[in-house]
Amino acid sequence: MPSKSSFHGRSSGLTLLELIVTLTVVGILLTIAVPNLNALLQGQATATTADNLAVSLAYARQEAVTRCRRVALCPSVDGENCVTGTGRWEEGWIVFIDDDEDFIRAPNEELLRVGNPGGAGTTLRTSANFRDGLAYLPLGNSLGRTGLATGTFRICDSRGANSGISLIIARGGRVRRDRGTSQCP
Repeated sequence: MPSKSSFHGRSSGLTLLELIVTLTVVGILLTIAVPNLNALLQGQATATTADNLAVSLAYARQEAVTRCRRVALCPSVDGENCVTGTGRWEEGWIVFIDDDEDFIRAPNEELLRVGNPGGAGTTLRTSANFRDGLAYLPLGNSLGRTGLATGTFRICDSRGANSGISLIIARGGRVRRDRGTSQCP
């Protein structure tokens, strides 16, 4: 065993100067990374909301064609009933068989799917044709309150217009995605 006098190694701890430099570097990295992480999380929430809505739209169209029945979507807060007059879809939506053709789910109309609400700070608005709901006919055409219609859903967050996503619905019912031109508020 070596004696104390023959041990010339350095202590394995940090000096105060090394600790200050390390903490300064970590602080600088966090200052750069946190805003970028926040923007990344907002972008992911916007994309997830757009994906969920696009899947619900495709599902509603497919069910309308498969069942040869009118299938509708409307904004919903509780996952059971339609909310009219607000045009706010970010709190969620429902897909249902619209037997009475009024764009509003009655208790006897079959609920097919509940759409997930958007992430915090995400808005989901649509053009006037689909403000309170839309439907798909058995041939797959999209229908608004004024008849066969086209429309756009705009999914936005606090980052502004260039970061939004638009889902554009053609009269034939097909959905097209467009990024960065969503005219966010």
